[in-house]
This record gives sequence, structure tokens and C-alpha cells, in this order.
Amino acid sequence: MAGKSFDVAIKVVSQQGKCRRKHYVGQEWLVSSTSPGGICMSALAAMLPILTAMRYSEGELPWTKEDPDTAYVACTDHRNPVVFELKRIHK
Repeated sequence: MAGKSFDVAIKVVSQQGKCRRKHYVGQEWLVSSTSPGGICMSALAAMLPILTAMRYSEGELPWTKEDPDTAYVACTDHRNPVVFELKRIHK
């Protein structure tokens, strides 16, 4: 029997410099049972641990105490950072 899982909405909330994958503020994806198309692999790798925790747990992460359903993750390009908001969706 499969456990409970949540969809997670991903949204670009900040982008500085020149993103090589052309991510831009306002860009959005929905993660359910498959990875979303179009997200840079480096950004996806950075968010995957948090994304997985948010999909399979209702718990809060230590840095999400204000809103346990929302987390922020930056891509690994420190010269052209893109910040993604991850939001757990309760069905």
C-alpha cells in the first residue's frame, strides 16, 4: 500500500544575472509523480532532497517554521542565482 504523497508547486521567485537555462521570475511547474520538464538539472539536483521531503511528509523542515508548506531553494550557480519557491499542495 502506497503512503500519502503531495504535489509540489515550483515557482521562480528571484533571478539575478544571466541564467544559462533562461529561467525567469514567474515561471512555474507542478511536481506530482514525475519530474517537471524544463527545469535545469543543476537546479533540480539542488531542490531534490527538499522536494522529496515535501512530497512524502507533512512535517516541517527546520527552516520552514513560519510556513511548513513552503521552502526556498537556490540553484547552484552562485554568480547567476535563481531562487525557487516550493509549495506543498494539500488535496
